Amino acid sequence: MCGIFAIFSNDGQPIEGQDLEGSKHSLRELAYRQSGKQRHRGPDSTGVVVLPEHGVAMVHERLRIVGVEMATKIMRERDPSFRLKTFSVGLRNAPDFEFARQVAKYIGSDHTELVFEIDEALDGIRDIVYFLETYDAVPVRCGLPMLLLTRYIKSTGIKMILSGEGADEIFGGYLYFHKAPNYDEFHAELVKRLHMIHLTDCLRANKVAMAKGVELRVPFLDTDFVNYVMSIRPQDKIPGPLNAYKDEQQSRPEKFVLRAAFADNYLPDSILWRQKEQFSAGVGYDWVDNMCRVVSDHVSTEEFEQAAQRFPFHTPTTKEEFYYRCIFEQQFPGESAARIVPKRVLRLDWA
Repeated sequence: MCGIFAIFSNDGQPIEGQDLEGSKHSLRELAYRQSGKQRHRGPDSTGVVVLPEHGVAMVHERLRIVGVEMATKIMRERDPSFRLKTFSVGLRNAPDFEFARQVAKYIGSDHTELVFEIDEALDGIRDIVYFLETYDAVPVRCGLPMLLLTRYIKSTGIKMILSGEGADEIFGGYLYFHKAPNYDEFHAELVKRLHMIHLTDCLRANKVAMAKGVELRVPFLDTDFVNYVMSIRPQDKIPGPLNAYKDEQQSRPEKFVLRAAFADNYLPDSILWRQKEQFSAGVGYDWVDNMCRVVSDHVSTEEFEQAAQRFPFHTPTTKEEFYYRCIFEQQFPGESAARIVPKRVLRLDWA
């Protein structure tokens, strides 16, 4: 876990060496040893700054992100029976379960499926609106299954997880990218989505995970990796008939460059070349429909007809949105709170 540890004197005077475990330690040594209590696994990098004349020492512990293969190797050196842990979440018979099982079997991971019921997830609506600080329907729909999953992961003792946010933004993974009219507009849309990701998917993923005390890392958004991928020609990444990967123009699926990179026995073809599935659909095709139906039952027609008067800013356009907005207003009253909520704007001009 990343962390900062500091020692400082109350009066700004130098701090003399201290006895610890039967031997005398300098201020630097003392700070380094005490900061070690923050470390829960390696490899970590440590930075130490000491201003002895002012009696100040600061230590920064940085948890590095290592590749899955390297991390597995490190853990197997400690425990030969170690297997990488993977998780999936969904309603019973969710489509993602079958594909997740195929991946787990192929890579030999210790896989867990978390099955939830509609009512169980809907009980968390007030919590998810509070944790996400939003009334936007899309992050609420995606956030509820993720909240259940991170709660379970935390109960197993796991403190940090890897997640795939960012891949769609830098590789062009969204299905509407098939409608991009040309390379320049496609690349501009990638840049726009990437610049907004801290207000969309990363905001949702980070807030949900931290609400349950789990640290979520996003390897696809490593800055060096992002810079490299964004330097790839848009004609190599654009999905559909405009794709000209290696100057061979033909219709190719979304995120083709990423898929091709994993084509050498990293994943089974049934996974590698399947069409992208939205998270809210992957957890169960009837998840969104049932959620809209149940939530809408809590809003009367008379209440919804007054939506514009009650919420003149970002007026809800569906009963589902109205319901979330009412909960948000209870938890964060006032229009000033509503104005800081980012609102997704769908791209409708690409025919």
